[in-house]
Amino acid sequence: IANDWLTSGVVDAWRDAGSAAITMSRGTSINAGSGSVAIELRDGAGKSQSESGQITLGDITAENLTLLNSGLSSGSGITLGGALSGMKNLTIGATGTIAPATGSALQLQASNDITLQGGFTFSGGTVTLQAGRSILLNTSVTTGNGSLTLIANDRLSNGVIDQFRDAGSAAITMSRGTSINAGSGSVSIELRDGAGKSQSESGQITLGDITASSITAINNGLGAGSGITLDGSLAATGSGTSIELVGKEFINNAGSTALSTPNGRWLVWSGSPSADTRGSLDYSFKQYNAKRGSSTVIGTGSGFLYSLAPTVTFSLTGGAVSKTYDGNTTALLGSASYNLIGVEDGDTVYLRDPITGSYEDKYVGGNKRVILDLLSAHLATNGPVNVYGYQFELAVVEGFITPLPIGETLPQNIMQGELVFGQTCNHPVDTFMAVERAAVNYDNVRINYHRFMRGNRLNISKNTIFMTDDDEDSSL
Repeated sequence: IANDWLTSGVVDAWRDAGSAAITMSRGTSINAGSGSVAIELRDGAGKSQSESGQITLGDITAENLTLLNSGLSSGSGITLGGALSGMKNLTIGATGTIAPATGSALQLQASNDITLQGGFTFSGGTVTLQAGRSILLNTSVTTGNGSLTLIANDRLSNGVIDQFRDAGSAAITMSRGTSINAGSGSVSIELRDGAGKSQSESGQITLGDITASSITAINNGLGAGSGITLDGSLAATGSGTSIELVGKEFINNAGSTALSTPNGRWLVWSGSPSADTRGSLDYSFKQYNAKRGSSTVIGTGSGFLYSLAPTVTFSLTGGAVSKTYDGNTTALLGSASYNLIGVEDGDTVYLRDPITGSYEDKYVGGNKRVILDLLSAHLATNGPVNVYGYQFELAVVEGFITPLPIGETLPQNIMQGELVFGQTCNHPVDTFMAVERAAVNYDNVRINYHRFMRGNRLNISKNTIFMTDDDEDSSL
């Protein structure tokens, strides 16, 4: 402990002027093994002289390491001049700048928890914090336009010491009132699945105010509560998808201004709308049956995407489907009365009018299967918002086809060779093969014929007519 307080027993008259410091000379090290090391430069409260300066470190090995510079002078930072290794828990903070002695990248790793407190300022470059369990931000972080990466519940393969990872759900938590300001840098936050460790329980990512060019927060934890909670607002200035949040649930406690992307859009990937609190966010679309990394985003603008894949069940309320024989299997349901079961989250699902489908065959009769095409025939909305991803159970309803009345003109789309009792038909064809069953009021007429000469007229009676290969000129 340097620059200690007067209340701790410092004799004020003996404290000389000059900035307090804790300095490890180049090439020196501290090896505490499984012990703990705490290095703290205090603010010198109560003394006539309390100027403060840097903590400068070399190599340190310890199971638990605390590095705090609470000095009030502008240069009260921490310079990391060596490797910090063997750590279970790391607590670090400074009122000044925390920086490596050389280079522009800072990487800190602990197998259990990393706690930031007392200030965390980094002057550019990249900062990566990797914890085997949790990262706790009890102070605001400024990166000086550098990029910040926070990784919790890290995997065994990334260097976590398994026996150092305590039981309990991993979390990344920004204390209420804290913030991250990365300026033009990016912020990437990930809670991983903890693969390979004996303890891999996971919990929430809880965020306060964050400002950056892009912000990504992904909760890949396997626990049921592995989601994203917003207690502050996220503002990203970049283009494209500049804010992306991924988790099993999404809780917005910051209201309608929680996500700001003036030059791009935001996407929230979650499990189900029923588990979410959207907090009056204004969004452009909603998509079901969507998983980040394997699903294509269909909508434009900002939106919510859910892994939930709702399946809608269709049922008629107005009886069977029917039509008059027309020589094809097409089914058309005009303003049909139907129910749709399985619609989620206050959505409205509309079906195309008319709904189309197919009879199992084209002939007169009842108790026919009619398969309806609903997947390509629907539109889903939620107020002004387009909704995508609804699935439909195979819609099979009962249908029947009634015969043509005697004396009516044959439909134009009757296939050549298909004739109906009571009708007269001239087919301008030279040669065709057919075996057709045509439906009539009372009887079925089956006509087997090979060749029918152009211009000949065939009048069909109730009798069954057979025309063989030799019947090349027939007027019956």
